[in-house]
Amino acid sequence: MQRVLAILMAIAGLAMGGCTNNAPALELSGTLHLKGSMPHPYLVLEEEHTHTNYKVINAGAMGLLEKQNHHVRIKAKLLREAKGPGFPAEVKAIEVEK
Repeated sequence: MQRVLAILMAIAGLAMGGCTNNAPALELSGTLHLKGSMPHPYLVLEEEHTHTNYKVINAGAMGLLEKQNHHVRIKAKLLREAKGPGFPAEVKAIEVEK
């Protein structure tokens, strides 16, 4: 019984260790736009060179909602890749450059 419990604990530890996202920070530059429809609008940064959309998850906490339709530069961590049209890549802003 103790051997089974030890094996299960080892598997759980390996599974949790594999869930960390150690992706390097992205430096994004572009215009912020509000997309979606009520009641689910979301803030998107449209990258200036590639015109790729990135959904900013923590826009309110970083004060980005007030900068809608303005050009900004941010450092962000990629949380999820884009899944196709209507499902942009998701990022978490780390730093907003002035």
